Amino acid sequence: MMKLYLSAAIVFAIVCGCGRKPSGPMTVGGRTVADWALDARSNDPRVRARAVSKLGNVGSSEPAAFEVVRTALGDPDPRVRRASILAIPKFGFEATASVAETLESIARTDRDPAIRKLAARARNNN
Repeated sequence: MMKLYLSAAIVFAIVCGCGRKPSGPMTVGGRTVADWALDARSNDPRVRARAVSKLGNVGSSEPAAFEVVRTALGDPDPRVRRASILAIPKFGFEATASVAETLESIARTDRDPAIRKLAARARNNN
């Protein structure tokens, strides 16, 4: 009976691909993290905001995505800063804590009141 369970577990692992490394680069929204990171440097703030938002969906599984999102906290366009503030918590508690001072500064000094409020909320939820 034990052999039957073991055989079934092995077949299940093979069929489901358990233990396999993911093939190719990580994607989100049908594009690679590297593609979105390039878009985050676009001249168009709408493109940058969308890229930052998509990179937030990657979460902690791709550290390079966090660096792009963290950098976007200082973007000159409020749409990009908003996307970044909303994306930061998706990387987890430690990531949010690592930018706590930046969020606090944004909450005090950003020229956009909606961004100040959003940053304060993100900081207080940490």
